[in-house]
Amino acid sequence: MSNPRASLAHPVHLNEVGSSYRYHLTDAVLEQRLFAHAGVRRGFRRRREPDWASLACELKRPGVNLMVLWEEYRAVHPEGYGYSRFCDLFREFDRRLSPTMRQDHPAGDKVFVDYSGKKIMIVDRETGVVRDAEIFVAVLGASNYTYAEATWTQTLPDWIEAHVRMFRFFGGVPRLVVPDNLKSGVHRASFYDPEINRSYGMMASHYGVGVLPARPRKPRDKAKVEAGVRFAQTYIPPRVTSNSSGCGQSNSSTREAGQGTVSLSLFPGQELQRLL
Repeated sequence: MSNPRASLAHPVHLNEVGSSYRYHLTDAVLEQRLFAHAGVRRGFRRRREPDWASLACELKRPGVNLMVLWEEYRAVHPEGYGYSRFCDLFREFDRRLSPTMRQDHPAGDKVFVDYSGKKIMIVDRETGVVRDAEIFVAVLGASNYTYAEATWTQTLPDWIEAHVRMFRFFGGVPRLVVPDNLKSGVHRASFYDPEINRSYGMMASHYGVGVLPARPRKPRDKAKVEAGVRFAQTYIPPRVTSNSSGCGQSNSSTREAGQGTVSLSLFPGQELQRLL
């Protein structure tokens, strides 16, 4: 039996519509014709790409997300990538910056809490006085089930009362509360021996939960609530009624705005059953 690979080095005769075409195909030429992408150099993309490093810096700014960056990119390059491909390319670039370890959170183990930092305006219907309110955000670790409410300040009374209402909303308490190093909750930040505010510690003791503050300047320790904060900053303020007479009515609007955000949480019922 003849060797088919060796025979490719000899001329091949093809008869089409009565005409004889003569090709000299070697193994290398045949492989190149079969498997090469016509008209595209290896590693070359047909469409203009943005400066991914600049976008990574822009994404750290409050209120900036991939949708905003993509809209700015398409305004400059109308023939550019669609949104889904844009996100894929950005995440591919972002993974090369700094590899991270995936964190697994058992159901009912932790709740991550923080203030948004971006305030909402509340207008008193009777007096017309405009006041700024803070947005308290809490996210369960396993399901991403999110709770948000408006408080007038970030002081200790509002901080503790927000926790009480959060526990009531969840219908139980997790094993640990992971706050940011807010002065109302943490006097001295330390990974090994943090100094918790006395009143905050008494509240935690009353509910039988532990307090494990995130490390200073380590946002990945509380990445869950960082994602919840971004959601609260972009989704809640435009949908909250501004002519409310107080935080109570604003929180009602916040709950209405949060209805239907099923994609934000994964199987919340299973985690809620694990709460104490």
